[in-house]
Amino acid sequence: MSEAVLQSPLAPLFGAGDKSLVVDGQAVALGEAPLMGMLNLRGDPADARFCSAVHTVTGLALPLVANAASVGADRQLLWLGPDECLLQCPIGQGAALEAALREAMPGQHMAIVNVGHGNTVLQVQGPGAADLLSRGCPLDFHASVFAAGQVAQSHISRANATIFASKRAATTKSRCAAALPTTCFAGFAPQLVHELFARDRYRRHLYRRGASQCGARGGGGVQKPDYPL
Repeated sequence: MSEAVLQSPLAPLFGAGDKSLVVDGQAVALGEAPLMGMLNLRGDPADARFCSAVHTVTGLALPLVANAASVGADRQLLWLGPDECLLQCPIGQGAALEAALREAMPGQHMAIVNVGHGNTVLQVQGPGAADLLSRGCPLDFHASVFAAGQVAQSHISRANATIFASKRAATTKSRCAAALPTTCFAGFAPQLVHELFARDRYRRHLYRRGASQCGARGGGGVQKPDYPL
């Protein structure tokens, strides 16, 4: 009997690696992070026992400031609400961390839900990353507003998403190289990726027009998108 293989719904799209897009002349690399464990944690941040247990088990301080994150070597805690956080960790660690948290907080008023199998994380990186997401999201992703280390919850097109600014590095006065890992429901991820591909439609239009004009040479000097047209 063959063994079951854990695979993301995005595997057919990103099996060969990240895809390269161009938005307003700025490069974006769009891919999927390795599958990871995720735990939704709820508890009273004013309760020192709860904060201490979370820190002891995860090695991360509970983020107490709105839209903040606590980041470690291989895991992170994202603030989702006054009494709610999302713990993201390497695949396979979720169950053990959940058990350890429950053991560290016997009888306490808290909730832990394993949500890793229902979510995935898109990696959106490059100078055009913020512009790409802003095409389908109402949030302001300018670096002066959405700085490194901040977390935001919104929607991109029709998919709910949690966006984390893991990197913001100024490249010009108006542009920022950014890494914006975006967590969303796995079931919505393929549609969201196709929506993001569509933001690159202008380059696709130029390529098709050039191909029709130049015959077999194709492209008219415009790089062919590396995802299905």
